[in-house]
Amino acid sequence: MENILSFVWRHNLLKGCKLTLLNGKSVEVITPGNDCSGNMIFSDAILRIEDNTMKMRVAISPASAEGCDLFVTDKDEKTEVETLLLDFLTEVENLRKKLLSKFEELPCEEYIKEMPSIFVTDLITSLAIERLSNKSDRINEWRELYNGDWEETCYVSLARSLGFGVNGNAFESLAKALPLRFLQKHSDSLFQLEAMMFGVAGFLGDNQLMHIPYYKRLSNEFAFLQNKFSLKVNDIKEWKFSGVRPSNFPHQRIAMLAALIHTSLPIFNKFIDATNDIALRKIFDVYPSDFWDTHYSFTAETPPMRKCLGKAAIDLIIINSVAPLLYAYSEYIGQDKFADRAISLLEGCKAENNSIVRKYTSAGIDCPTALASQAFIALNGNYCNPRNCVKCKIGYKLFKEEVKRSCK
Repeated sequence: MENILSFVWRHNLLKGCKLTLLNGKSVEVITPGNDCSGNMIFSDAILRIEDNTMKMRVAISPASAEGCDLFVTDKDEKTEVETLLLDFLTEVENLRKKLLSKFEELPCEEYIKEMPSIFVTDLITSLAIERLSNKSDRINEWRELYNGDWEETCYVSLARSLGFGVNGNAFESLAKALPLRFLQKHSDSLFQLEAMMFGVAGFLGDNQLMHIPYYKRLSNEFAFLQNKFSLKVNDIKEWKFSGVRPSNFPHQRIAMLAALIHTSLPIFNKFIDATNDIALRKIFDVYPSDFWDTHYSFTAETPPMRKCLGKAAIDLIIINSVAPLLYAYSEYIGQDKFADRAISLLEGCKAENNSIVRKYTSAGIDCPTALASQAFIALNGNYCNPRNCVKCKIGYKLFKEEVKRSCK
């Protein structure tokens, strides 16, 4: 019972409980103290035994099924005081075992439906912030890689987000192999941007496609730019097409990234300056070259249609790139307004619809925006899947209620 005992003591869940020592004396835990050592030795714990309130350094360990031993500690010496009767912890332990069950995908589902709405709101906000914080860790790694250059960091982040998961790694590899500073030198030419991007991505090495005029022009232009910047070509096998809809083919997304570089530099500065959702979304109002009006790839022709990033695609870019960038920048400069803007952007995006989100909506939690869907992803990955219930706010609430119910 070490884990549950440590959890109950550390979080002061015994406060307000009617407790008894083995010798029959009443005891009340005022504060559990501070577990500075991490080995269940708590300094400055305050206990009231009968009418005597005392501050002590307490070591706590399981004694038997009937309770736990408390020790007053003096430096490295331990002097036993009394055994605190905590027989009701069996019920708390049973709850923990139920929550840790691997036979149920969401073992707390029956409790979730009864949670107060204000608790759910606070839970979603805190989990969404936790998710943003986790994503900002990767952004900070890129920032350090580029010596604090936020524009270069933003470029890599945007490129990865355009992979929409399945091609995220390939897009990140492309951005790292083709630095933004090279693209900036030719940002006035959409054709040259496309040539560099498709070339480095590995799409311009097929001699069988040289009969396509646009493809041949790109290949020739890339040969010149490759020599100019000493560019290396990535392995085309990095790109995945299986299960990818034509509108999300890498060709389409690379062309969109080129268009974004062509029209929106400096992109990160524009993210910072955008004061509302409309202004930020306008940054993504871009169109690739005319060739892509009739193609999904170099060979797959389509009826003429002006290609652009739809609202759903922009939502995903905001969720996976823009909001985390603003949150990381907010932490970097110590100004909350950009973190607040990141949260506001998530509230303005449609909720994601995936198996993780559906698991929680089926349990009775509404998911009106991406703020909630991102919270569910954090809840699933950080707490539910690893069964980290003792650190979850839902688990904490359930344990607290069970302790209060059981110790009456």
